[in-house]
Amino acid sequence: MNDQIGAWLRRFGLHRFARIAKDLVVPERRNELGRAWAIRRRLGRQWQRALNRRPTQASALVVGTFRVTDAMMQAPLIAALRLAGYRPLVLLNERNLALQSVYRRLGSSGFVFFEDHLAPNGTPAAGPAANVIDSAEALLGITYKGASVGKYALSTLMRWTRSGDPDLSEPSVRARAGEALSTAVRYTDAAARIVAAHRPALALFNDHGYTPSGQLFDLVLGDGGACMTWNASHRDGALMLKRYGLENRGIHPATLSEESWTWLKAMPWSDRHWQELRQELEFCYRSGQWYGEVGTQFRKVFPERAELIARLGLDPAKKTAAVFAHIFWDATFFWGRDLYRNYEDWFIQTVKAACANPALNWLIKIHPANVTKDSRDGYRGEHNEIVAIREAIGTLPDHVKLLTADTEISTLALFDIVDFCLTVRGTTGLESACFGAQTITAGTGRYDRLGFTVDPQSCEEHLGLIARLETLPPPSPAATELARRCAYGLLLARPTPLSTVRFGFRQDAAASLTVELNLPPDRDPGRAADLGAIADWMAGGKEDFLSFAPRG
Repeated sequence: MNDQIGAWLRRFGLHRFARIAKDLVVPERRNELGRAWAIRRRLGRQWQRALNRRPTQASALVVGTFRVTDAMMQAPLIAALRLAGYRPLVLLNERNLALQSVYRRLGSSGFVFFEDHLAPNGTPAAGPAANVIDSAEALLGITYKGASVGKYALSTLMRWTRSGDPDLSEPSVRARAGEALSTAVRYTDAAARIVAAHRPALALFNDHGYTPSGQLFDLVLGDGGACMTWNASHRDGALMLKRYGLENRGIHPATLSEESWTWLKAMPWSDRHWQELRQELEFCYRSGQWYGEVGTQFRKVFPERAELIARLGLDPAKKTAAVFAHIFWDATFFWGRDLYRNYEDWFIQTVKAACANPALNWLIKIHPANVTKDSRDGYRGEHNEIVAIREAIGTLPDHVKLLTADTEISTLALFDIVDFCLTVRGTTGLESACFGAQTITAGTGRYDRLGFTVDPQSCEEHLGLIARLETLPPPSPAATELARRCAYGLLLARPTPLSTVRFGFRQDAAASLTVELNLPPDRDPGRAADLGAIADWMAGGKEDFLSFAPRG
């Protein structure tokens, strides 16, 4: 809705009727209403009434989704908030009949709308201006009212442009950066009003790296509240839950808290634990469920070691190093600190160093999630990594092999031949270490500095290490065991298996989400085992939800 028209309608109290008309007229919104009514019938009134009878002591903001199907993923979380004694208020960008209908039936006690707290576009902002910012680094460091608006503006700009290294000296890029920063400031003001009005004891997020969720995350923490995140796990049907405060605000959701890591290091360990972990990896990769949310391993093949070496044209007399690329423009600044300016800079410098070291076989593996993200965005162009190689490096030498994002070779198969794994902080670094490879990181924020990775402290040290990588000895058995303990915690103990909803991802181009309700026969939320466990965690103070104590 045009902001000026919207302001006029709000002035006369007509904006709600305009939203209702939009929901009834626009086909996509009308279809969402149909899905919402079907879900309401499936839930029935008993579920909502049982949750509404629960006593509440504090408010919790639940950042809502944009689609009804996605909202169903939050059903166990909203119910668990009720069981834990919270009054969940769902935050939506704008009024939406379908979403409001579903969230109300799922147990929401009310709604908050960003559109009610936003100043109209064009209103002079008191925040920082982008016309004096001439670099991505300068933009990244800007804060406003305690929110990292520059980081969210730069992340949004990179997502808009699919650029891993935006050049703000270009007038058109700087103009878009100004638009992103202005939007970030505008939403920060709105988030500040929302936090002041509702003083949430906690807020629940899925993705808090972009505008407007990022600003709300920062401001809730700054106001003394807690934040919790939920993310799809590495396999269908399970979530990763994490509690955040000021002290751990930059930690990746798929990390182990200090308490969890201490627990895992102290637990008795045997080969049975490694076999259990390996079976989990084998199942998820071979079934295609491995991070199915972004379709990383759909329809892959698993060549044996000798076949794979021949297929890739590797020299069997040499060791093999693999560079596992990150998507340049996706979640670049969300977690930890990077040695290099950004993922693109790391990639280019690392591949250049690989080209200069023919003592090893080198594999350059483009991130497979590119394929699914392209489909969702309707993108048909080249991947940034391919462009970067062509423009910054040129033709790769014979000892460097490229595996494109759509390669049919499973990443799991590569672990049989990889001796060295290079990543900033990707999951492949942990997996490779479990299979006995040396993992060389280029940043903090996931599993670095836990005793099983090599963690250079500067770009110079990182590049010097690559130049003599073949001389680096393999990890010790103790280091490999630490990697396996860490992976055991992240893949078997940290995920939260759900029973009140069952979800998965179709192996289609967009990795479409499928969700179905699986409620207790009597529709009593208090009798659902997953809800009780999540509610206990929400009411407690632990950073990590652990679905079971590590087994002895």
